[in-house]
Amino acid sequence: MFNRRKELEQRIQELEKMQKKGYFGGNENNDYLKEVYRYAYQLSEFSDVNNAKLVNYYKNNAVVRGLLGTQIGDTIAEISDYIELVDSNNNTFQHWAMDLLNKPNDLDSKKMFLKGWSVFYNTTGMTFTYFENELGSKKKINSMYNLPSHRIGINSGGWKQPIKSFILEGSISDKLDPTNTMYIREFNPEMDSLFGLSPLQAAANVCELLDTSDKRQLTAISNGSVAGIITPKADEVGVTPDQRDEAEKKFNTIENTNKNIFLPIGIEYIKMGSTPADLSVLETSKNAVTALSFVFGVPIDVFYGQSKYENAKEAKKTIITQAALPRLNLFLEAFTERIRAFDQSFNARGGKFIVNTDKIDILKNSPLDSMALLDKAGASINERREYLGYPRLTAPYADLPVIPLGVSLGDPNNFDINENQ
Repeated sequence: MFNRRKELEQRIQELEKMQKKGYFGGNENNDYLKEVYRYAYQLSEFSDVNNAKLVNYYKNNAVVRGLLGTQIGDTIAEISDYIELVDSNNNTFQHWAMDLLNKPNDLDSKKMFLKGWSVFYNTTGMTFTYFENELGSKKKINSMYNLPSHRIGINSGGWKQPIKSFILEGSISDKLDPTNTMYIREFNPEMDSLFGLSPLQAAANVCELLDTSDKRQLTAISNGSVAGIITPKADEVGVTPDQRDEAEKKFNTIENTNKNIFLPIGIEYIKMGSTPADLSVLETSKNAVTALSFVFGVPIDVFYGQSKYENAKEAKKTIITQAALPRLNLFLEAFTERIRAFDQSFNARGGKFIVNTDKIDILKNSPLDSMALLDKAGASINERREYLGYPRLTAPYADLPVIPLGVSLGDPNNFDINENQ
């Protein structure tokens, strides 16, 4: 995982040692070489994709940043307000673990912590959460932190102990005990790897194409692209070779560089259409957005703004149900098991963290849909009024079921009409 980065770091360290021993002719040359290796360290080739580069996609690519941070991350933070702690009978109760979730550490709030967790998970396919225990006779977790998953290595103890410890990249001494670290990873089909498979890696190829297209567009804007042709204007007899040569000389001779040019002949500007390169840039961007939408379960209409106002609610519901809820439930399940292993009283009560989706307004049925269901169920007038928030009626008929005409109650095998009579 870190082979490329370790090689470059090793070369930088070797250069620093040689600089100290005076093996180089000058510090300027040595600093230049170190900068070359640092540049290669940051911009490794696509064939050597690693978690650090995937994080760079999030940091530098507007589409990836908007998808993982704004669309999914902010939605997870939003629905975290509906997290509840319930026992085996689905009754809510108070526990210090809920306080820990609401205030994970001195820097993060619950929303910030869960958004950060989701960004790491969606970017690298794995997350590392470190717990600090409170000192004292009563066992309690004091705080928890999101660790940078792209900077964590795994020290394996063999097949009997796959994970012996976690190691912060660049420091062999900073080892993290698995008992204090909650490790969640995406399923990895490479069974010989202990790391999770990044969802973003599945779309990394088109992400790179998107970056390439953006750079091409910026280059065209900065340097100017071939958008037209300047040529001598033809008169009644056309354009003579001498006229063409004279115009070319006026434009291209070094003596006329950065000078205002007055030509003795008329000039015509012929505007060109979109070049194939320009069209490929647009197609590349669409392909990247489509791939990212497919991988993370977000409607593509969200990116292109094709959803009309009345469909915005449906797009939001899709983001919640297909992208935000599954990932938040994954965290809550792992967090529940961690607290159960730490606190036996919590385990005895069957405690678990859930998202109460019944309280999320956007997931509720519309009043018209609910009224249609009440109508089919033959609900009474008071039952319908209660649903709409109106006071009950005191008349006896208001509590009777409302049965549509042509519908009868009772045994369907008993007929009202006897055809033999």
